[in-house]
Amino acid sequence: MEWNSVSKVIVGIFLTTIIQSLWAGGTEWKAHSEAGQEAFCKNDFPLAEQHFLKAIDEAETTFGGGHPNVTQSVEDLVGVYKLQTQFIKAEPIYQRHLAMLEKALGPEHPDVATGLDNVARVHLAKKRYADAEQLFKRSLAIREKAFGPEHPNVNNSLDWLEITYKVQGRSGESVAISDRKLSITLKAQSSGQSAKAKSPTIVGKVCGTGQTAGVKSQPIGEKTQGTVQTDAAMSWVDQAMSLITQMRNAEAEQLLRSSLVVLEKDLGSEHIDVAKCLWALGTAINLQSRYADAEPFLKRSLAIREKVLGPEHPDVASSLTGLMTSYYGQGRKVEARALDMRIKAIKEKTGGK
Repeated sequence: MEWNSVSKVIVGIFLTTIIQSLWAGGTEWKAHSEAGQEAFCKNDFPLAEQHFLKAIDEAETTFGGGHPNVTQSVEDLVGVYKLQTQFIKAEPIYQRHLAMLEKALGPEHPDVATGLDNVARVHLAKKRYADAEQLFKRSLAIREKAFGPEHPNVNNSLDWLEITYKVQGRSGESVAISDRKLSITLKAQSSGQSAKAKSPTIVGKVCGTGQTAGVKSQPIGEKTQGTVQTDAAMSWVDQAMSLITQMRNAEAEQLLRSSLVVLEKDLGSEHIDVAKCLWALGTAINLQSRYADAEPFLKRSLAIREKVLGPEHPDVASSLTGLMTSYYGQGRKVEARALDMRIKAIKEKTGGK
């Protein structure tokens, strides 16, 4: 009996020590995460990078490599790199995160597919097409096995595989994938099925002080309004943009109008993702020579991007280009030329990005 009592005390002390350790580690992770976000909002990117790197270490040590907090910190760090167009620095972070996910969750877990996509996108940016294709195909196989071949989540892999084929001029393969994606999307719309929520990202965060740096979704563990439907709508936007490159503009317009309804309802009318949808919708309508119809969508896109990203961001130039096309199509040459001058000024300042 005495031994049992002693054992209980020892076990109690052991468990208390573990809990205290986890609590301390979680507190450290939260502190670095919040400090990184604060630095990010102040445009102090080197300091933000330091804190997010430490947050990754703390999250991995405390929670394990497959925990959502690790994913959040990885995406926060990569968001810093993306905003500075330092995509090369993202590769080792994504490679490390993929290794964590595979070790913690196994090689066929759906979250591993996301990790594979991240690494493959870096390969794609570096024109390492064979490496990118191999990883996108592995990602596709995981999602098909986990969700079924006609689930909207499969489009997450198909999107990037299509781009990989397209940039290599493999038009037959890219069109086949585009048709498959459209079929999946239309079935999902009719059945109300939607894609799995994506990991949060810091890119596009609007900071609490009113300074703009990018858009940060709510932290892991907090309820995010309309996350699943929003992801489905954003996948429709990507699909529509692919259709636009094939000059299938009427089909693209249909998808984009459906996406816009969902995004405005879930995110609000001034969210940066709404701006992307509006820009794509205006582009699809422009390409059908309905220039006056395109104008209000492109103006809204421009207003949101200027407010969220600032007046000299490359995405602002994209909205300006669409609006300039609309003005030219309507014969409003003076207004179009004024926009053209502004576009050139933005490109000169941003190095043509």
